[in-house]
Amino acid sequence: MKIRIQTIFVGVLALVVGVVGWIYFAPTQLGGSTSYMIIRGVSMQPSIHAGDLVIVRKQSDYPVGAVVAYRNTLDKQTVLHRVVARDGSRYVFKGDANLARDAFQPTESGLMGEKWIQLPYAGTALEWVQVPTNAALLAIGAIVLAASGGAATQKRKRRPRGGAAAGAPSTQRRLNPLLAAPLAVLIVSLGLGAVAFGRDKSVQTSIPNSFQQSGDFSYFGLAKRGIVYPSGTVSTGQTVFTRLVENLAFTFRYRLNASGSPALSGKALMNASITSADNQYTRSFTLAQRSFEGPQVTLVGVFPLRRYTKLMEAVQNETQDPTSTYNVAITSSISVKGMVGARRVNETYSPSLSFLLDAHKLLLDRTNGAVSTHVSKSSAGTVESTNNIDLRIAKPSVSTARELSIIGVLLAILGLGALVALGVKRRFSDEPEQIARLYGHVLLPVTQLPEFDRIVECDSIDALATLADRYDRAILYHREGGIHTYVLQDEGLAYRYSAFDNALLQPDAYAASLPAKAETRAAGPGPTD
Repeated sequence: MKIRIQTIFVGVLALVVGVVGWIYFAPTQLGGSTSYMIIRGVSMQPSIHAGDLVIVRKQSDYPVGAVVAYRNTLDKQTVLHRVVARDGSRYVFKGDANLARDAFQPTESGLMGEKWIQLPYAGTALEWVQVPTNAALLAIGAIVLAASGGAATQKRKRRPRGGAAAGAPSTQRRLNPLLAAPLAVLIVSLGLGAVAFGRDKSVQTSIPNSFQQSGDFSYFGLAKRGIVYPSGTVSTGQTVFTRLVENLAFTFRYRLNASGSPALSGKALMNASITSADNQYTRSFTLAQRSFEGPQVTLVGVFPLRRYTKLMEAVQNETQDPTSTYNVAITSSISVKGMVGARRVNETYSPSLSFLLDAHKLLLDRTNGAVSTHVSKSSAGTVESTNNIDLRIAKPSVSTARELSIIGVLLAILGLGALVALGVKRRFSDEPEQIARLYGHVLLPVTQLPEFDRIVECDSIDALATLADRYDRAILYHREGGIHTYVLQDEGLAYRYSAFDNALLQPDAYAASLPAKAETRAAGPGPTD
């Protein structure tokens, strides 16, 4: 047999559709350029609603006004907002329903893609499927439907003699039951993939009081030796007289205490601010700043006390403001991030030490009671752990479930391909082999065919098998060399079909070999009357 042109066309069309589908719809997890997002917030209303499924694709450029998805590395969230501006290499985003712009400004490498397709409510349906129990129910239902479709048959009904045929033939081709196994694997794998690829590989859990941040303020300065400062120095807790001390060095020692091996880095900054009692005048300046590695850092900054005292006097003279007392705050801001054991740390700690300053002295602010130069704060950490999927019978990790789903799909495709290849081989094998495979249960081999008064030639074995089923009779089968003859008798009338081992052999070559007195060509079953 020859392969039909339409079969080749369908195969090429399926290949083209598969390649185009992969180019446009392959997810990034499998090396593609497309991401699928289920919307859960309301920041993009009224254009995009919670429960919608948005498909985004990577682009070479993202103009202002485009709706783009990006990964916020600070809170590990995926965000879909509109680009409202560019700040150098960074993109500025804002949700259509939000009043403020996004604090996080990613670079192009952090962008996932621009909105391409929006499917209303499809995200809600996918979330329902991602529940393992629901996915299992769908898979079971699909398998049952496939099995019931393959096993469905219709009962035979014998034609009353001389009457019309009743019932459909039971010899019609059925769905190959071998397809059930790869189809079941494919359905289960796709369901598992829908659940696994819709979840993150890891989850972060907050641990209260996971670690403690603490610090100690201190100050020191050289002073004019005398009754007030016999040692010639001023230190933490003492009143600092501006006539006797010119500069004051402030120190802040920071420590992060937690169990586990730390892998931390951060930035430390010490600022000083001077504010008038009526808040009409304020001035801030930096005393020290540095980057650091590890769980501790020390900041040292010099506060030019006498210079700023004279500045305050100049401000009073110029403004004729009677304010004589100012509030001074020494603030240390520590930003630290990294890991302590398995716990993630991303904290900013900003303690301060308050003073009162007038024209003659600087002293600790004891307005609210005793003053402590030691500060501490307990903070919550996060632990990143493997995200598992509860399948009732097992709890594989998301990574394992993804791998299993991909392997299952590949195995199912290979299985289906093997069955298709087997089917093609059978289809284009010798016709007698196909007839024996499909209708062997109704064939009755004979050594010699009887003579018939009338013969009707059938154009297909299917027509002959339909008559056999309708009349509830066996088909006589005779082989002579490469010629295979199939005959159905009915009250002196014979329906005949012939097949050949060699496709080049023509019916005229064996017509005389069959016993027949009269022959009639028929396209299908006809009445016997």
